[in-house]
Amino acid sequence: MASKKPLGVDGCPGADDIKRPKPELRTCPGCGSEIEIWSDEENANCGKCGKTVYNDRNLCVQWCEHVEKCIGNTKNSKKP
Repeated sequence: MASKKPLGVDGCPGADDIKRPKPELRTCPGCGSEIEIWSDEENANCGKCGKTVYNDRNLCVQWCEHVEKCIGNTKNSKKP
């Protein structure tokens, strides 16, 4: 019988991007500049033209039933 991995950063690959955010580079839709957006951010603004780039990741905190056990209370996190 296979053992279940515990919830949390070491047991859930989705939580890793929240607990240990990573930067990603996106292309600005307005001017083509590179914009740095972190894996735990919902959006970032271009420093050159001000356009907003949205993080298109489907973060587990949006749908997982174990979110509070895994990464803690998300009710106080900022929403758009």
